[in-house]
Amino acid sequence: MPKPYDKRLTDTVDFIRNTAVLQRNGAWQGTVADHCDDWMTRASDDLQKQVSEVISQGWTKDGGTLRSYRRAIALLGHVAGALQYQTFSAMSATNFKNAKDIGARSRAVRGVAFDAQLDDQVEIFLGQVGEQAFIDAKLNELCTRPLAFLSQHRLKISGGAGGQKTYKFFVYRDGMCGERVTYGLQANGKQFKYEPSVSVINVPATSFRDTKQKLSGLKGLDKIGGTEVKGGGNCTVMTTTQFTGCSFCIQKCGTGIVAAHMDPEGVNKKTGLTGPGIRGELMQTGGFAFDATGLTSRLEGDPVVYGCKANGDGGWGYEQAGRLYMTIIGLYLDAGWTLFTQFNADDGTFRASQIYPVI
Repeated sequence: MPKPYDKRLTDTVDFIRNTAVLQRNGAWQGTVADHCDDWMTRASDDLQKQVSEVISQGWTKDGGTLRSYRRAIALLGHVAGALQYQTFSAMSATNFKNAKDIGARSRAVRGVAFDAQLDDQVEIFLGQVGEQAFIDAKLNELCTRPLAFLSQHRLKISGGAGGQKTYKFFVYRDGMCGERVTYGLQANGKQFKYEPSVSVINVPATSFRDTKQKLSGLKGLDKIGGTEVKGGGNCTVMTTTQFTGCSFCIQKCGTGIVAAHMDPEGVNKKTGLTGPGIRGELMQTGGFAFDATGLTSRLEGDPVVYGCKANGDGGWGYEQAGRLYMTIIGLYLDAGWTLFTQFNADDGTFRASQIYPVI
């Protein structure tokens, strides 16, 4: 005999609250269940029946616990969307069919690691419904314990023009990377109810080819224009756009740094330049120097280059092979800038490390 629709929903909410074991977000299970209870008081009976049917998955051969995980994952997906967009009436026939199709496609997603999937779904749910305490805690972790955050959470940064900017911080499901939970720092557009603002200094990408042409009359890559990244006050985050063969040039400048993001392709131009080739030119003896004109502090020490190296090269830098996305982020810690990188592979795995000061 099929389970009554409301019993299926309440059992699933109770599972989220009391039974599921979450490695990362266990402290938030009660909060998430409370949001589900709120949804049930506001959703029409017809909508509850529809959602109950979508999560029923009566065809599955999973055991009881696995079936409960599946139902919980599916329920949170529907409830988060309803609370985000304040929609509590029955779905149209088309939307209902789409919801069932999504549920069917999720049968085999990421194998049977349903506990990890539910952990991810809880994190995404909290972002969608605008749970401020959760998002603020994650932002604080990024700003105070960056390596720990980047070792546990995927981060994507999007932005363009250089200088001081206001970005938004949020959590979302990244469909480009196997539906993994991902945190974003983005310069435009608000997607969710609550996205705290972050004051950043952005280092824009610069065409390496155009830089070489501009400096062709000089011996070597002298007087490269960089972005002065000062620290202190409310500017404690440095960003730059993703790396796909680029090099990042860094030099100490007082309590700050000067940085340049060198792009091998420029603005989608086929330059014939390679990531390892650019890194090699920048690192050669007397290869480059920053233009000190207009800087508020004096350049100190030697410039360094963190760039794309040839596979098997033991030097400092990163190997591009197998990398879907790499990002660099700086945090102003202990009166100075510390820079970190995160490699994101196309299978959803990632790895973080400190790249400056060089250790």
